[in-house]
Amino acid sequence: MSEKMSGNEYIARWIKANGGTHLFYVPVLFPDVMKHMTALGLTPCNVHSEKSAAYMADGYARIARKPGYCGAQAIGGSNLAAGLREPLMAFSPVIAFSGGTSPELRYKARYQDIDDIPTFASLTKWTGVVERVDRLPDMLDQAYRRAMTGRPGPVHLQIPTFWGGMAVQEFDAVNPDDSSSQRVELSRSMPSPEALNAAVERIREAKRPIIVVGAGVVQSGAKHVLQGFVLTTGIPFVAGTGAKAVAVDDSPLFAGVVGDYSQECANIAVAEADLIIFVGSNTGSMVTRNWTVPAANARVIQIDVDATHVGRNYPDTVPLIGDAGLSLRVLRDALGEITVDGGWQGRIKELRAEYERHQAPIEASDAIPMRPERLCKEVSDALPEDGILVVDTGHAGGWLARHLRFRHEEQEVIRAAGSLGWSFPASLGAKAAAPDRSVVCFTGDGGILYHMTELETALRYNLPTVTVINNNSSLNQERFIWGEAPEHAHHWQFCDVDYAAIAKGFGAWGARIDDPADLADAIRAAIDSGRPAVIDARTDDRIVVPASWGPGAGGAYGDAGAN
Repeated sequence: MSEKMSGNEYIARWIKANGGTHLFYVPVLFPDVMKHMTALGLTPCNVHSEKSAAYMADGYARIARKPGYCGAQAIGGSNLAAGLREPLMAFSPVIAFSGGTSPELRYKARYQDIDDIPTFASLTKWTGVVERVDRLPDMLDQAYRRAMTGRPGPVHLQIPTFWGGMAVQEFDAVNPDDSSSQRVELSRSMPSPEALNAAVERIREAKRPIIVVGAGVVQSGAKHVLQGFVLTTGIPFVAGTGAKAVAVDDSPLFAGVVGDYSQECANIAVAEADLIIFVGSNTGSMVTRNWTVPAANARVIQIDVDATHVGRNYPDTVPLIGDAGLSLRVLRDALGEITVDGGWQGRIKELRAEYERHQAPIEASDAIPMRPERLCKEVSDALPEDGILVVDTGHAGGWLARHLRFRHEEQEVIRAAGSLGWSFPASLGAKAAAPDRSVVCFTGDGGILYHMTELETALRYNLPTVTVINNNSSLNQERFIWGEAPEHAHHWQFCDVDYAAIAKGFGAWGARIDDPADLADAIRAAIDSGRPAVIDARTDDRIVVPASWGPGAGGAYGDAGAN
């Protein structure tokens, strides 16, 4: 049964009907939607930049595994689109709204008017324009399905007029609560029997098979399916950084994090394997160390929901096109009983043990300025059993791979796919999606300087995350570009900034830590404070993430910087 309602009311009801709880936005974007959302018990979250809004929606989507919502008025559209590059690279389902030119004003040089559609089209899975208010129901449903089906990703809807004012109009609408159209069960595909048979044959022929786990396993909710597959088959596995928490770090057959941000033990294991089983991975440059681990001629099985990603980088591939979880289940059933050579499993354990022997003294270092490896150990030890870790790119991603450990099954990690500064606003979105869980952001001073203004947003909307800043007063990963020449130092060295004092100035909790012995108490106190918190950890700018191991790279363990 239909009823008269405004487009604004319909949007708010539709978001609620689809399980959304927050919309992150920069005003003025359809203010009446925000009023209706508030009346429905939802949270419109007014933030300080459009890019932050997109990053918050992204963090929300990755933890909730359903769409995150963001928006901006027309003049902010380009900034909002720029923020969608991250969820596009990370395959995260974000639904973005923006204002736009109405038909009667198009091509008249209206103030602040520009055609944003080409920009959004290049940074989303799909973008659409709602030309009439009565098209809202089907356009919103299309946006949801496109964001969630196949490989997830961001989508965009433009609502005409500068601030989406077309939505004030009324139309005859079926209440979204009563409509089944937008809640159609999203299909999960399975690989063909012929492909399964070919994969089974390859696995049975292999002497040293290994699984490379990508973030698609996490997006599929297939973490426990993957663990069951490893347990029943005995095939060892490694993970990309975005999938590191698919197992606790001391899992017997886990060889570590592979790729460019990586652990030597994992790269060596993949290089020695005679069959690579990629699951939920697009075989990009980071997880394969620029397609050298494994080598380009490797024998491969690739499980992926998107056929366009399969076999493009490794020609000798058996394709299993389907959802990661369902595909692993049917592959396990098709395999039946198999036995993996005990010598290969022993080799995996040996590589892992050797890595840990090298890292233990570094992680226990009492040096001042502190080593970032020790900082990572303390963060790992203090992360609650159900904690969520949100990690930036750059050196933060490298330290995640090597020294941030997961010790409990319910812990999760999300990390930037490439956008420095993403982690702090994304952690606020993660907290909005999981208000009863501790969320810890791990970033550097280069990362926090992008969006630290959102501390005010965290306070206003009661999003008490803990942000740990690896503060070496520099972008020291760029040190090699400039060398030690004093005349170039200001290009990579920063001022000595007290981020804890800045946090306190906002009204948040803050602590500045120089001695690594004080870290554990500070992290626990920050979590217990119940307020947005910042820990400014002062680290040695001479310590850089070691270069990744690859065939022909020399010794198994690189120089980790100053001792």
